[in-house]
Amino acid sequence: MRTKFREAGFKEKFVIIVAAQILFLIVIALSRFWIINTGEMVLLKTAPVDPRDMMMGDYVNLSYEISTLPDNIVHREQMTRKPQSGDRQQIKRNKAVYVVLKTQGKYHVASGAYLQKPALKPGEVLIKGRCLYDWGEATSVFYGIERFYVPEGKGVEIEQLPNQVDVQVKLSSGGNAVIHRVFVNGKELPFS
Repeated sequence: MRTKFREAGFKEKFVIIVAAQILFLIVIALSRFWIINTGEMVLLKTAPVDPRDMMMGDYVNLSYEISTLPDNIVHREQMTRKPQSGDRQQIKRNKAVYVVLKTQGKYHVASGAYLQKPALKPGEVLIKGRCLYDWGEATSVFYGIERFYVPEGKGVEIEQLPNQVDVQVKLSSGGNAVIHRVFVNGKELPFS
């Protein structure tokens, strides 16, 4: 009788663990779906590089102009540590960075970077990233939109031709980003 009771408890725990994992995946998918359907659209300029992932296939690694922020737009006054004389405060690796984007021509460009979510002026949008490196004159930021998966063999084609790659991104009100469409030399990729 004890064995049956233990088996029933094990089965219930197993079902709960599997259900929690499935629910977690559904929440991730729904959050991306929500951003694509309700988010603010921006166009970013990139430079492609083509690696390959053994599990996921070919992808184009995208490096955005907003991925490297010049020091003059990074607002460090929100940092807790007081700078020593002549010392420049560094943003810690993996720290959240909120980047304000404004329209310049057909693209959106970074106009400010903050450690806490700033108030936006009309015409500005927010993209949230994580600090990769903070050195002398620039800060490197990762936004989670740096990989774009393509059909096998297409990544090499995109990399080898002299291409201008632009990415249309959807942004949530909190600054989370999702790739919406990708353009190569002004033409939308059919698989984006």
